[in-house]
Amino acid sequence: MKRFLSIIGVILLFPFILSFGVSDYCDGWESGYVSGYKYNQTYAEGEPIIPICPIPEIDKDTYQSGYNDGFLRGKSDYESK
Repeated sequence: MKRFLSIIGVILLFPFILSFGVSDYCDGWESGYVSGYKYNQTYAEGEPIIPICPIPEIDKDTYQSGYNDGFLRGKSDYESK
């Protein structure tokens, strides 16, 4: 019974624990995406619709990693439209 409750506790807390590292990454992703989307615009087109933050790679869950990934994706999305 103790083991069962431990497993249930881990399952319920896993998303909460995972969100700590992902939130910095996602904040960086959003900032980077907007910066990348507006990188070479000659006139203001307004704010882009930011896609859902992807799951970061292992040991790449920092704000800077999210910003870099978001910047590249935003720049690519603007160029392909």
